[in-house]
Amino acid sequence: MKKFLKFKVNNANQVLIDCDTIAKVEVGANDDEIDILTNITGHVATGAAEVLSYKLTFATGASGPQNGVGINEIVEAIESSYTTSWTNPVKDMSAMTLGGFALASIAIDQKAFA
Repeated sequence: MKKFLKFKVNNANQVLIDCDTIAKVEVGANDDEIDILTNITGHVATGAAEVLSYKLTFATGASGPQNGVGINEIVEAIESSYTTSWTNPVKDMSAMTLGGFALASIAIDQKAFA
Protein backbone atom coordinates (compact mmCIF):
# COMPACT_ATOMS: atom_id res chain seq x y z
CA MET A 1 0.00 0.00 0.00
CA LYS A 2 1.38 3.36 -1.02
CA LYS A 3 1.66 6.02 1.67
CA PHE A 4 2.12 9.75 1.07
CA LEU A 5 3.16 12.86 2.96
CA LYS A 6 1.11 15.95 2.11
CA PHE A 7 2.67 19.41 2.44
CA LYS A 8 0.35 22.33 1.74
CA VAL A 9 0.90 26.07 1.99
CA ASN A 10 -2.17 27.01 -0.07
CA ASN A 11 -4.17 25.49 -2.93
CA ALA A 12 -1.53 26.54 -5.46
CA ASN A 13 1.44 25.37 -3.39
CA GLN A 14 1.06 21.77 -2.24
CA VAL A 15 2.60 18.38 -2.94
CA LEU A 16 2.03 14.72 -2.19
CA ILE A 17 5.31 12.85 -1.74
CA ASP A 18 5.31 9.07 -2.09
CA CYS A 19 7.02 7.74 1.07
CA ASP A 20 8.43 4.81 -0.93
CA THR A 21 10.51 7.22 -3.01
CA ILE A 22 12.03 9.24 -0.14
CA ALA A 23 15.73 8.46 0.11
CA LYS A 24 17.02 11.23 2.38
CA VAL A 25 15.84 14.21 4.45
CA GLU A 26 18.49 16.87 5.05
CA VAL A 27 19.17 20.48 5.95
CA GLY A 28 18.71 22.77 2.97
CA ALA A 29 21.08 25.42 1.64
CA ASN A 30 19.69 27.99 4.10
CA ASP A 31 18.77 27.69 7.77
CA ASP A 32 15.08 28.02 6.99
CA GLU A 33 15.02 25.08 4.51
CA ILE A 34 14.68 21.31 4.64
CA ASP A 35 15.26 19.19 1.54
CA ILE A 36 13.52 15.88 0.90
CA LEU A 37 15.46 13.87 -1.69
CA THR A 38 13.84 11.02 -3.58
CA ASN A 39 15.27 8.06 -5.44
CA ILE A 40 13.81 9.37 -8.72
CA THR A 41 16.60 10.27 -11.13
CA GLY A 42 16.57 13.84 -12.33
CA HIS A 43 18.38 15.50 -15.20
CA VAL A 44 21.83 13.97 -15.72
CA ALA A 45 23.44 16.51 -18.06
CA THR A 46 25.85 17.66 -15.36
CA GLY A 47 27.10 14.13 -14.75
CA ALA A 48 26.15 14.38 -11.07
CA ALA A 49 23.83 11.91 -9.41
CA GLU A 50 20.91 14.33 -9.45
CA VAL A 51 17.57 13.26 -8.05
CA LEU A 52 14.15 14.83 -7.77
CA SER A 53 13.87 16.74 -4.50
CA TYR A 54 11.45 18.95 -2.65
CA LYS A 55 12.63 22.11 -0.90
CA LEU A 56 10.50 23.10 2.08
CA THR A 57 11.07 26.73 3.07
CA PHE A 58 9.80 28.03 6.38
CA ALA A 59 9.00 31.60 7.39
CA THR A 60 12.01 33.84 7.96
CA GLY A 61 13.45 33.38 11.40
CA ALA A 62 13.88 29.62 11.44
CA SER A 63 17.42 28.68 12.37
CA GLY A 64 19.87 25.83 11.87
CA PRO A 65 19.41 24.00 15.19
CA GLN A 66 15.68 23.75 14.55
CA ASN A 67 16.35 21.89 11.28
CA GLY A 68 17.29 18.75 13.19
CA VAL A 69 13.94 18.79 14.95
CA GLY A 70 12.13 19.34 11.64
CA ILE A 71 14.05 16.53 9.93
CA ASN A 72 13.22 14.16 12.79
CA GLU A 73 9.55 15.14 12.55
CA ILE A 74 9.47 14.26 8.84
CA VAL A 75 11.29 10.95 9.38
CA GLU A 76 8.92 10.04 12.21
CA ALA A 77 5.94 10.95 10.00
CA ILE A 78 7.22 8.56 7.32
CA GLU A 79 7.59 5.84 9.94
CA SER A 80 4.14 6.40 11.42
CA SER A 81 2.48 6.55 8.01
CA TYR A 82 3.31 2.87 7.48
CA THR A 83 1.53 1.91 10.70
CA THR A 84 -1.79 3.41 9.60
CA SER A 85 -4.51 1.41 7.91
CA TRP A 86 -4.93 1.13 4.16
CA THR A 87 -7.83 3.60 4.40
CA ASN A 88 -5.42 6.34 5.54
CA PRO A 89 -2.85 6.66 2.74
CA VAL A 90 -2.04 10.37 3.29
CA LYS A 91 -0.30 11.89 6.33
CA ASP A 92 -1.01 15.63 6.35
CA MET A 93 2.15 17.59 7.24
CA SER A 94 0.66 21.01 6.41
CA ALA A 95 0.70 22.17 10.02
CA MET A 96 4.40 21.33 10.43
CA THR A 97 6.49 24.18 11.81
CA LEU A 98 10.23 24.68 12.13
CA GLY A 99 10.90 26.19 15.53
CA GLY A 100 7.41 27.67 15.51
CA PHE A 101 7.75 29.09 11.97
CA ALA A 102 5.14 27.94 9.46
CA LEU A 103 5.83 26.38 6.09
CA ALA A 104 6.12 29.27 3.60
CA SER A 105 6.74 27.50 0.29
CA ILE A 106 7.41 24.19 -1.42
CA ALA A 107 9.57 23.91 -4.51
CA ILE A 108 10.29 20.92 -6.70
CA ASP A 109 13.98 20.84 -7.48
CA GLN A 110 16.75 18.46 -8.31
CA LYS A 111 19.81 18.02 -6.22
CA ALA A 112 23.01 16.00 -6.32
CA PHE A 113 22.63 13.08 -3.97
CA ALA A 114 25.59 13.04 -1.59
